[in-house]
Amino acid sequence: MFDLREGSPTRGRKSEIRIDADRDRIGLYIPPGVAHGFCALSEVRLLYLVDAPYTGEDEHGLAWNDPDVGIDWPIVDPILSDRDRANPPLAQASSAGLDSV
Repeated sequence: MFDLREGSPTRGRKSEIRIDADRDRIGLYIPPGVAHGFCALSEVRLLYLVDAPYTGEDEHGLAWNDPDVGIDWPIVDPILSDRDRANPPLAQASSAGLDSV
């Protein structure tokens, strides 16, 4: 996760959480304005709960390997969707005025 929220005391900071396969279920709250992504090293099931009807209009992304974000991914050459491959680096996203990704 990477905090993009204006005025947040943790803006510009990252947090990495590893969830191991031996856990049956886990929940994680991600507030609006905090970029998030995941890397599955085995088969997983994800369920997103949102606080408003999903439209996709507020969907944005960052380059997964942007050194300015500094996530220590456990894989070098991941399988990415077309959308994830096209995500801009943080500097470009920030200059576009995106405060939530």
